Amino acid sequence: MAKKNKKRRMTRRVEPILTKEEALNIVIDYKNYEDLARFISDRSKLYNRKRTGLSAKQQRKLAVAVARARHLGFLPYSQTI
Repeated sequence: MAKKNKKRRMTRRVEPILTKEEALNIVIDYKNYEDLARFISDRSKLYNRKRTGLSAKQQRKLAVAVARARHLGFLPYSQTI
């Protein structure tokens, strides 16, 4: 049986928003909407873990905090066009 050649995609390296030391000391809270805004793209989507530099547990807390901040009106659901 012949092997199929799979093409590998080249991925671009992304600099994380936070370093490892900063990620350990960050406090994720829905009331700190200025800090939460750093983790949201211009299209109001959350950046992934590779981009933010957070752990999986912190990323889940971030998603909950952003959802709460949006519900209370601290952060917009989408940007105005």
